[in-house]
Amino acid sequence: MGKSISHRTMVLVNLPIVVLSAVIILFSVYMLLNNIDLQVSNEVADIQIIQQHLFIFLGVILILCNFIISRYIYTRIYEEIEEIEKKDEINKELQKTLISQEEFIANVSHELKTPLNVICSAVQLFQMYCYNGSLDDRRETIIKYIDSMKINSYRLSKLINNIVDSSKIKAGLFQLNLSNNNIVSIVEEVVMSVTSLTETKGLNIIFDTDIEEKNIACDPEKIERIVLNLLSNAIKFSNNGDEIFVELKDKDEFVEISVKDNGIGIKADHLEMIFDRFKQVDESLSRNAEGMGIGLSLVKSIVELQGGSIFAESEYGKGSKFTVRIPSVKVLQENMLYKSNVRSSAENIRVEFSDVNKNK
Repeated sequence: MGKSISHRTMVLVNLPIVVLSAVIILFSVYMLLNNIDLQVSNEVADIQIIQQHLFIFLGVILILCNFIISRYIYTRIYEEIEEIEKKDEINKELQKTLISQEEFIANVSHELKTPLNVICSAVQLFQMYCYNGSLDDRRETIIKYIDSMKINSYRLSKLINNIVDSSKIKAGLFQLNLSNNNIVSIVEEVVMSVTSLTETKGLNIIFDTDIEEKNIACDPEKIERIVLNLLSNAIKFSNNGDEIFVELKDKDEFVEISVKDNGIGIKADHLEMIFDRFKQVDESLSRNAEGMGIGLSLVKSIVELQGGSIFAESEYGKGSKFTVRIPSVKVLQENMLYKSNVRSSAENIRVEFSDVNKNK
């Protein structure tokens, strides 16, 4: 319900009622006074004067009461209209959220179903080879399918980890292990660890920094995850022969890490929703390169947990640039308590890059 009845409209509606009531009351007093016989004695004339003043006083009281009541009715109506409008706005937002969540569930179902289908198909094939005794003869084929099963297992692991961590962040259960580290070496090591993959894709990755060492408070594992996710997106949406630029700059109060590619880019009207957990920017893009986009939402949440920020710039058809800013601060008491099941860097790369090549 829109604001069909404005404040001015309510005033215009109530004003004639007040004026009309006042006119009726004054006219009634006037007619009553004219009916009083003026040919009376002096004593009666004195009584008549008192009555006149009394009638006038009562008329004024009635006018004031009418105004107060009208004002109260107007106020109540206006408040109820505002309350209804607020409820309508809340209902619209809830409806949008529900629709977004339904889209999210549909996307999750698709992403879960795809690797599961691959794994189930491979299992059925192995079962058939076992029954007909052709395992040895099909050795190369089996090795190929085992690799495919491994890649799709990594895809499932990545998706499940992203969903669980995103839910933990929403519930306030996601924790960082902050310690003072050289952010330059962390980012450089991550970039160098994926060069072999980018070369096989026909891509050239370049790392540049304006400082050799910068110790700040950060969680090395989470920084690695952030950079790997941004690099994964850059690789997925880049073509053979493209370049990916990773820059680290010291901005005094914060450190700026940017990942830039000259791939397909993102449309301007989609830039605002790419960090939305429940939004899928472009179905055709996500189908050409597997991944439902929850990764960017998670990256944004992790960056913000460290007191930083992230934003994207893009020109459709010319590439995109994602920039992360981490505060240049240090912690007095370092938290070095890492979980026992933390994966190695190589394992992290396999998981984060599991959806880069969908043909596996």
